[in-house]
Amino acid sequence: HRKIQEDILGIPAPPNGGGFLTMQILHDFEIRDDKKGVLSTNDIEDEIAQASGKYLEALLLVKKYFKDLSSQDEESLIDFKKYIEKFSSSNFETIKSRYSSLFNEVLETEKDWMSPIESKLIYIKTEVDRNSIQDVIQKLKRIDYFFNESDNSNLSAFSRAIDKTINASNFINNFTVSNLQDNGLTIFDFFNKVKTSNSLAELKTKVNLTGTLHSFIPYFFSAVKHCQDYSQFPIYYKYWYTLLNNVFGKEINYDILTEYYRTFPNTERHLNFCGFWGALGLAILIEIKKDIVITSKESRAYKKLLKLIPSEKYIDKVFELNKPQTTSMINFDHKSFFYAALESGYFINEKLSSRYIASLLTKPFVILTGLSGSGKTKLAQAFAMWICEDENQYCIVPVGADWTNREPLLGFPNALEEKKYVKPDNRVLDIIIEARKNENQHKPYFLILDEMNLSHVERYFADFLSVMESKGSITLHSGDDDWGDVPSQISFPKNLFIVGTVNIDETTYMFSPKVLDRASVIEFRVTAKEMEDYLGNSVEIKLKDIEGLGKDMAKSFVQFADVKLEANEYVGLNETLMTFFIELKKTGAEFGFRSASEILRFAAVANKLDANWKLEEIIDAAIMQKLLPKVHGSRRKLEPVLKTLATLCLQDGENIEDYISKSDVDFSNNAKIKYPVSMEKIIRMYQALFSNGFTSYAEA
Repeated sequence: HRKIQEDILGIPAPPNGGGFLTMQILHDFEIRDDKKGVLSTNDIEDEIAQASGKYLEALLLVKKYFKDLSSQDEESLIDFKKYIEKFSSSNFETIKSRYSSLFNEVLETEKDWMSPIESKLIYIKTEVDRNSIQDVIQKLKRIDYFFNESDNSNLSAFSRAIDKTINASNFINNFTVSNLQDNGLTIFDFFNKVKTSNSLAELKTKVNLTGTLHSFIPYFFSAVKHCQDYSQFPIYYKYWYTLLNNVFGKEINYDILTEYYRTFPNTERHLNFCGFWGALGLAILIEIKKDIVITSKESRAYKKLLKLIPSEKYIDKVFELNKPQTTSMINFDHKSFFYAALESGYFINEKLSSRYIASLLTKPFVILTGLSGSGKTKLAQAFAMWICEDENQYCIVPVGADWTNREPLLGFPNALEEKKYVKPDNRVLDIIIEARKNENQHKPYFLILDEMNLSHVERYFADFLSVMESKGSITLHSGDDDWGDVPSQISFPKNLFIVGTVNIDETTYMFSPKVLDRASVIEFRVTAKEMEDYLGNSVEIKLKDIEGLGKDMAKSFVQFADVKLEANEYVGLNETLMTFFIELKKTGAEFGFRSASEILRFAAVANKLDANWKLEEIIDAAIMQKLLPKVHGSRRKLEPVLKTLATLCLQDGENIEDYISKSDVDFSNNAKIKYPVSMEKIIRMYQALFSNGFTSYAEA
């Protein structure tokens, strides 16, 4: 509906659904996603003969883009068997050579999960579980070893945590020791039976499979045997055994899957197996797409296809069901800004540039703090100049020490002249009004508040903080109509980005938790190496040279900022956040739902922005930007909090006392430190705590 109405008819589509002209037409003919209705050629031709204007255009497009279903019954429309049967004679070499690009694409995106379990133990967050699984795997590989009662603890940990490394099925997570006890088995005896069985059928002769154990056992058996010898036993993935059944007509059976697995070349067999099934599934979907249109994940066709090729990711990719989101993200290239800035003579650390852009895309309110003269305002200005068409899309506003209410930003109604509104000279209200007018065109606008904490932020910025969260409106005046170009109310535009810069000295105010909780806070520091580079290559900064260079990416940037994302790509992120929450709660410094939500979005944005951005680096940035800014107080209050945070920033087994009081730690190149940026900041805060009896995130 939206594609026809906006892209072809050129009629704006309602943002919240409803009111589509094409939807009205399809409903007239009782066409639904599940194809219950039939679009009759005669009916639509009669309607076309009587129609005119945009309605006629839409009818012609409906006729063009949607098949005449009157001669097809529902089952033939969603029967995909004939496409799948085309591949029934395929083998590994055929798929790898004929669909080499698909094969390589699958390997690139999936090989991490297809790697042996031993190489993925980093996904197990607790050291105890990690060591337990490692111990079990080593003993599984030893032909002469038999598990005994002393192994029970490690075997239980293996059963509880192994799914974290294979992402295969909730069946494994649901496997418990009680399942075994219900069948009269001890856990060590059960593992010995699995270890010594060469097939699932053989295990079934040794174990009486009843109750829930009957459902869990194929999945669990595959995980254990894969650990024992991954060159001979595959993981029992639903995607693989379903395609084995649908394409090759083989029974859904783990032993049959294993036999097929062993026909593949022995070298990197686990990766070739993965690449084969992924490329095969994609090739089938591409064939289906040539003849059949699937426009909704709620359609019956989609649901039936998912039973045959059980991968939402692949189906959505081929049928472009997530196309608007993907297109926006591909078009915007954050590194283009970094290189343009360097060319103009403005030096900025590449990681800091990436964090700044990712933070803007996560939430349109970013605070830049740190050393005076380190380039905070320059960064905000440079990015706005680069991505905007002209200077009317951004303004830099010096915050005054006398700002005690919202009037310096939003103006006020003229009490002496009816229906007159006094706008501030700094163009803030003009920027907001223009942003609202161009919201649907996805044109970005930037409000840069320089030295934002010269006055109490809560006094002049409270309305912005409120509507940013509530999505409500700010009342400007009491009239029903616009006073000039000033409306009675104005909401926070989706294409408006606010950046505040902060310097810390005796003339400034600290931010309250209310402000910090609603922003990403990025600290600017200058390292000795950066200063050396600057002094050795000092050049004039010519920001005029980058004006408008990124304007062609402006629309995709705004669309990216408005897209709902989930951090599913990063396995272990939730577990890491829970670890931080639990440990910080012990000291009364836990974070809330808003912070957790924004960290998850930041991770998802970072992943889409740069696929090479590692999870550890993203968590490091999130700690620095969302958790540490709210930490401030006395030594008595903060000493345990900072020690807890510092410990969580180290690799398992490292002692915080070896780092907490040292001044010569190399944070940039230290394999023992998991989150170096945050760790370096915590050490500075800790040392200030002991020197002054008080510390905070903000430093002069």
